[in-house]
Amino acid sequence: MTIAFGDQKLVYRKRAWKLADEGTGELIEKGLRYGDNPDQQAAMYQLVSGNLALAGAKFIEPAMVS
Repeated sequence: MTIAFGDQKLVYRKRAWKLADEGTGELIEKGLRYGDNPDQQAAMYQLVSGNLALAGAKFIEPAMVS
């Protein structure tokens, strides 16, 4: 997902985690779930490129998370 503020662009990607399956121990990629219903998906996005600077002050920069 890309958000543009004039000539500044922030690029985000959907965040997922690899978690061990309770039965097999196999790593399975999963996203977030919302509320008490495990079938109701939610999303979290991580900034991967770009930054937001207004009047010389930097407000948002990408995190260095692999």
